[in-house]
Amino acid sequence: MVSQEIAEFRARLNGDEENLNTRRRFHENYEWLEAFWNKKFPERKFDDFWRTYGAFFWEVDEIKINSKEFAKSRFVGKSRNANYAPTLTVINATKFLRYGAGLFDEEELELEEDDTDFSYEWGSASGFHALMTIVRQVRNNLFHGNKMEYAPIEQYERNKFLVRIAYEVTQILLDNLVTAEGSVGHQPD
Repeated sequence: MVSQEIAEFRARLNGDEENLNTRRRFHENYEWLEAFWNKKFPERKFDDFWRTYGAFFWEVDEIKINSKEFAKSRFVGKSRNANYAPTLTVINATKFLRYGAGLFDEEELELEEDDTDFSYEWGSASGFHALMTIVRQVRNNLFHGNKMEYAPIEQYERNKFLVRIAYEVTQILLDNLVTAEGSVGHQPD
């Protein structure tokens, strides 16, 4: 990304205090969660986190509500920009949330025109794993992938929406982390 694009994106963000603050809070929340799973599970960090606490968090209604929001959207990573495409892992995680996680009644799910392939390969039966895979991709795209699209406005608004949902998920996780840890017999360090 060239300096002018960065300057333009920063100007857009500075004029959108809600998005700027949500991005910052999401980034901070994800750092807290990473610190937790890195310390608690030094070998398999992220994977052991969702395996250990997934059943607990999947019972939290707000987690399922936010999972539905991701499931109803275009795949994370899919942009109108030809340089961005979703990974197969994110596609499969999203499809699992749509078709395999029991989030929707058949008539409730409205699909995009290009979503005609209902097949997916998801190695676990965990909706929480699928959700966390998508949240991690949002984080990676926005904070490592230089995905700072500000035009067209539709893409900027989509990215804003994705960050808001990911922020809400991480906030719910942090707000319930002590209870989750106690529910599986682990005591906070």
